[in-house]
Amino acid sequence: MRRIASAVLLSLLLCGCGTSVSESRDLTITNPVEVTAVPADMNGYEWIGETVGDFQDISWSDMFRIVEEKGSGVIYIGRFDCDFCQRAVPVLNQAVLDTGITCYVVDLHNGQYEDYRRAEELISETFDVDSSGQPVFYVPEVFGIKNGVFTGSHVSLVDGFVPSEVDEQMSDAQVKKLYDLYLDIIKATAD
Repeated sequence: MRRIASAVLLSLLLCGCGTSVSESRDLTITNPVEVTAVPADMNGYEWIGETVGDFQDISWSDMFRIVEEKGSGVIYIGRFDCDFCQRAVPVLNQAVLDTGITCYVVDLHNGQYEDYRRAEELISETFDVDSSGQPVFYVPEVFGIKNGVFTGSHVSLVDGFVPSEVDEQMSDAQVKKLYDLYLDIIKATAD
């Protein structure tokens, strides 16, 4: 019941986002790098809703190949047991549904120490930075890459929102801001 109520709330919030869905629908992102992708199991994301966009699981090595071989795509790195990821994925899902794109999913749990080190080398320009200016790998991370060039990235949720209770959600304005950030990444990555 909570999942249905959350889906209805998210769709109502996004209706007022001001971005015309018809302007965004059916974007394409052509990835010249062949990857092994399987439909991602998004059931672990509690508030994703009944309709789920095209999320495809890929391995860490395929993500690295996309970067190294000048591929293209929108990539989400996260995990279902992350409170921030739980709140980000429903908003990302709506952007994926509205644009018709495929979003590659890299599960943080499937990485090894070597993968994290390699990510620091290859995608650190998409990372947030700590107080000393050093890149730090946080999730949820969503980034776009087009022909090997990063088109945009976003880490976490929005400034000023840190869930303090299990069911606490972002405000309408915060959802809109996050949706717009994801939509900008998708549009910049599209063909």
